[in-house]
Amino acid sequence: MYYRLTKMKFDSSRRDEFYAYADSVRDQLKALGAQSIFVVEVNEGSSFTIAAYESKEDADKAGPQVKEILGGMAQFMTAPPEASEGEVTWEM
Repeated sequence: MYYRLTKMKFDSSRRDEFYAYADSVRDQLKALGAQSIFVVEVNEGSSFTIAAYESKEDADKAGPQVKEILGGMAQFMTAPPEASEGEVTWEM
């Protein structure tokens, strides 16, 4: 498995709009080939999106569409998204 983790900071006063946008692109997200996508809020206005892919190649193939979707979220963000990614090296 290959994971892409994206740290996002957003305007907490627009939280409902932020998630409504995510819901509106749900079908686009499903078409990316990700095994799963989760959003974890770690603080008010700060979250991590965790996307699991079968391989790096699948994650790379989804990249352009992910950037387009994140571009639509720019109106809610207070800082540019920060992405990290890698292979699973241990699991339980």
